[in-house]
Amino acid sequence: MGAQGIIEEKREDILRLASAYGAYNVRVFGPLLVVRILIRATGLVLSTLLTLIVIPVVFTIVDDMWKAFLRKFFPGAYKKSITEQGSPEPEPVLADV
Repeated sequence: MGAQGIIEEKREDILRLASAYGAYNVRVFGPLLVVRILIRATGLVLSTLLTLIVIPVVFTIVDDMWKAFLRKFFPGAYKKSITEQGSPEPEPVLADV
C-alpha cells in the first residue's frame, strides 16, 4: 500500500473531521486538504524521531569513536584529559550541632 492508498483510506475520516470543525469548501479542497494534513503529520513524527532518537544516538557513536581514536593514537593525551576533568569534590555535609 503506497501513499495513494493511505490517502484514499483516510480521506473520508479527515474530511468528516474538517467539516465538523468548520472548514470551508471541504468538498472542493478535500483532496488537497488530505494531502496537506498527511504531509504535516508525517513531518511532525519524523522530526520528533530525529530529535529524540537519531541525533543523540549519532552523537554518542561519534563521541565513542573519538574517544577510541584518542586512546589508540594519543594515549598520554587521553589520560591527561581525563585527569584534568576529574570529578568535583563533594561538599561536606554539616552535622547537626
